[in-house]
Amino acid sequence: MSLEKIKQSLEQTLQNRPYILRIDPFRQQLDGLSPGVIANMDSAGTGPEGMFYVGRKAAYEISQYIEWLVGRMASHRKEVS
Repeated sequence: MSLEKIKQSLEQTLQNRPYILRIDPFRQQLDGLSPGVIANMDSAGTGPEGMFYVGRKAAYEISQYIEWLVGRMASHRKEVS
């Protein structure tokens, strides 16, 4: 499956969500990373852009999260090839 098709599928799946929480179990299923790893990536500047807080919970805009996730997939594909 091409990255563009994956991106479209993610956009369709997440279209009704304004944001996704860092601790959301569904987010963990999508990227396979624990909330702590994502928090460390945020601190290092390698996490999804546009992190904001909903109360005390870290969240990401869906569009920014999808761009970050697809970008990670692309970089992993290059490393494997």
